[in-house]
Amino acid sequence: MKLEDYRGLVEELLPAVLAAGRIEMRHFRSGVEVSTKADTTPVTVADHEAEEVLTEALHRAMPGVPVIAEEAVAAVHLRFMAAFADSHIQRKYGAATAEAVRGEADLLDRHWLWRGPWVERRRRLLAFDSKLKSRNLNPGTSADLTVACLLAHRLDDMIRLPPRSGPERARVRG
Repeated sequence: MKLEDYRGLVEELLPAVLAAGRIEMRHFRSGVEVSTKADTTPVTVADHEAEEVLTEALHRAMPGVPVIAEEAVAAVHLRFMAAFADSHIQRKYGAATAEAVRGEADLLDRHWLWRGPWVERRRRLLAFDSKLKSRNLNPGTSADLTVACLLAHRLDDMIRLPPRSGPERARVRG
């Protein structure tokens, strides 16, 4: 695709980009508390509010094109935790503990996680994460499944396209 092919998309997304910038600057001027994500990188409420504006604009501009954002990753991980007793927790602490964590995740997912603004939903997720950490529980298997699914999603286009060069290209051509 040539740069000029993106003009319409850029024009459609520009208001959201400017709105996200205003959100960031409003928080920056008033002072914002910085917290730390699970991967130890900093994040602010402004980051989440701006992400929500941009993600909604991307969904409107390109319906059907998936947007992988922090909220989506959190949703996938929570859904795995709610659907299956984590085998890592089960090996370390037993089936009853793994099932209890699965039940807590299911309750969070089904009843009240996805209501309200992202800032509040994120607070609920972090509270759940803190509760697990305070009990030394690490849902490693569901985290690994999440990463594997996101990687597979990312690689999907690459897997479906024929190779550009090399011996595999000759085989694809027939």
